[in-house]
Amino acid sequence: MHQILSILDEVNLPSRDDQTRFVDTTRLDGIAKCLGDGGSPWALRFSGPLFRIYGRSGVQPVPDPVVISSHADSNYGVHQHGQVEGTQELLGTFDNSITNAVLVGLMLEDRLPPGCLVAFTGDEENDSEGAAGVMACLRGEGMEPRAVIVLDITDDRHYGHPCTLENYFAKHRGALPATEEGFLECLQAALEARIPHVHHDDAWPDESWRYEEEDVPVFSLCVPTRPARPGHPGDGWMHLDEGVRVRADLIPEYGNSLARLCQHLLQSR
Repeated sequence: MHQILSILDEVNLPSRDDQTRFVDTTRLDGIAKCLGDGGSPWALRFSGPLFRIYGRSGVQPVPDPVVISSHADSNYGVHQHGQVEGTQELLGTFDNSITNAVLVGLMLEDRLPPGCLVAFTGDEENDSEGAAGVMACLRGEGMEPRAVIVLDITDDRHYGHPCTLENYFAKHRGALPATEEGFLECLQAALEARIPHVHHDDAWPDESWRYEEEDVPVFSLCVPTRPARPGHPGDGWMHLDEGVRVRADLIPEYGNSLARLCQHLLQSR
C-alpha cells in the first residue's frame, strides 16, 4: 500500500483542460517528475495539446503498438487520498488518478512490454478529444494501434474484484477476433482468473467509445469503486470531492492483469 500512496502523492493533483488544450498541467508535470526521479526507462515520446505519449527509451516504436490510454483530466475541486483506518481501502479523488498511479508504478518497475505506448489524455469527461489527438498523432507517425486499452474507474457493481472488462469493441484487425464474443474470450484468456465484464450497452461511457469511432479494437480495464459513504448520493458520486473508495489490496492484481493483457495482445499475430 505504501507504494501506491507515495505515487498518488505525486500524481493525484489538479489537471484541467478547456477541451482544446491542458490549462493546468500540474498532474502531468507530477507524472513526468515521478518517472524522472525514479529512473524509469519510459520517456516522453510525443506530446500534444491534450495528450502525452510515453514509450520505452532506446526502443523504436513498433508500427502496430498496444496503446494504454489513461485520462488525466479531473473534475474535482480538491484532490485528496488516504487509507481508511482499519481497512484495506483507500479513499480519495480517484477519477482517474488511481489508474494514472498504477501506470506510473508499472513504468517505474519496467513491467510493460516495449511494444506498448502509454498515453495520458485530457477531455475524457467531455468529448474525449485527447483520445482523438492520440490517434491522429500515431497515424501521423505511421503507426496503427493493434488495440487500445482504456484505463478508468467504474461503479460498485463488482466491488471486491480487482478489475472489470468493459466497453469491449471488436474490429477486423490482424489476428484479433472480429466479434465481440470472441474478443472478450481472447481478453479473458490472458488473465489468470476470469473477471467480470460489462457490455458497452450497460457500461459507463469512457474514452473507449471515441477510440471505437477511430476504428481500432478497444476495451476498458476498470478499477471498481464504491461511494465514500453508504448509499448512492446521486449518479455523479464518482466525481464528488469527498472521493470514492477502492480496495488497495487488489491494486497489485489490477496492475498484473494490465501487464498480462498487454503481453497477450502483442503476441496475437
